[in-house]
Amino acid sequence: MSLKRLQLVAEHFGGHITALLGEPPPGSQTGGVEIIRNCAASVPGVRRGRGVLYQLLGSGRDHTIQPYLLSFDPGGGYDRDMIGHPGEEIAYVLHGQVELLIENECHGLSQGDLIRFRAERPHAFRNASKVGVAAVIGAATPPW
Repeated sequence: MSLKRLQLVAEHFGGHITALLGEPPPGSQTGGVEIIRNCAASVPGVRRGRGVLYQLLGSGRDHTIQPYLLSFDPGGGYDRDMIGHPGEEIAYVLHGQVELLIENECHGLSQGDLIRFRAERPHAFRNASKVGVAAVIGAATPPW
């Protein structure tokens, strides 16, 4: 199921998509501090689009931002599953080259680049390389 459809299901039941994508991994949380150890390996993810692993890191509940990790296979992306949601989002390219698509705009990003944008407009990422892998870490303001 696409995240766009999952978002519609969540809205229908008066919830948020983050609640449907799984519980936080084993970690520790006290007094508003949440530690997720070895998050790339310990957090289950969902496959999104083609060749993309989408991992929500921790719980969006009781926090102002929802961190995520995107891992792309060569040529991977989810440009056919763009979604918009309230709030703001940031993304930092850990490895490789990616493109952030915001409606009809394309923003090329390389390792070490950071982008911040309003998230209401439908958006998606894709690997800009047909041969290399890419990884992005970001955060969005829930609920979405």
